[in-house]
Amino acid sequence: MQKEKIRYTFIPTSLGLVAIAKSQKGICFLGLGEREVLEKEIKHFFPQANLEQLDPAFLEKLTYQIENPQKQLSWQLDMRGTAFQQKVWSILLTIPPGQTRTYSWLAQQVGNPRAIRAVARACSQNKIAILIPCHRIIRKNGKVSGYRWGIKIKEELLKKESLFVFYT
Repeated sequence: MQKEKIRYTFIPTSLGLVAIAKSQKGICFLGLGEREVLEKEIKHFFPQANLEQLDPAFLEKLTYQIENPQKQLSWQLDMRGTAFQQKVWSILLTIPPGQTRTYSWLAQQVGNPRAIRAVARACSQNKIAILIPCHRIIRKNGKVSGYRWGIKIKEELLKKESLFVFYT
């Protein structure tokens, strides 16, 4: 049996360096941070991944999406996780740019209003930043909290989407 081919590369954005990994099915990883950390994470999740330049038109479209997250473009995603995680991530895809929801709303949507911690954990396990918009989930009190890629990035994404106002 042939090994699955995962290709990845890095692109600079206004949010910092972005790593993008792609399988035959679609985008399987999109992360933000330092190159060494991102590369280590990709190799952990996808040991067979190869550093390769991806299609320039694809990278241009992706860069546009990152810089303009209020515009929702269509993407082929390869969401890898448990059935519960995939259900949470699929629900996240229904939240329009510029809008936020709470962890309790998300728990209700998955059919278990008491599963707030479980949906928060599913958000933290999301490997496809920005495109699966975990950044649109906030606390019940309206405050921005936990984001795998950092609160600063979460706030920046929300600002880009809707001119979200933060109160300290």
